[in-house]
Amino acid sequence: VAVDDQEPVEPVELPVPEVALWRTLEGEPPPWPGAVEGFVTQKKRVRLEREALSAVEVGTRIVFELPDGTRQVALVEQLLVHDNGDRTWTGHLAQGGLEFPVVYTQGEPWTFATLVTPQGLFALEAQGDEGVLFKDGREAMQRDHDGCALLPD
Repeated sequence: VAVDDQEPVEPVELPVPEVALWRTLEGEPPPWPGAVEGFVTQKKRVRLEREALSAVEVGTRIVFELPDGTRQVALVEQLLVHDNGDRTWTGHLAQGGLEFPVVYTQGEPWTFATLVTPQGLFALEAQGDEGVLFKDGREAMQRDHDGCALLPD
């Protein structure tokens, strides 16, 4: 880029905001009404950072920790404010692309998320500031479906 008779100026890359919407807590999570206990293979108590959602915009990097301690980063692609005031963002994992979608909806008082990761399918359910992040261990919910294909008629 050059302006009039000036030397070309290199574009500057601005830092991408990084936000954490929850943090894991020590201790066993209490029984959770939404979690189908027979299918939960890993779970962790979480405390939501509810105010952090206001900083989320398209392009934000959301960092989160899974119950096994694995750290993941998702990129926000779309934001939506629902008629009732709930806020949803959708995106995907930074590593792996569209194969690993993430959806997060926060309202009063409930928050829900689904996270598809290389480690499997996870869900977050919270009421107020406290909730549980769990892995859905049902085999059909996992991503290894290389043998499945839709064929045209």
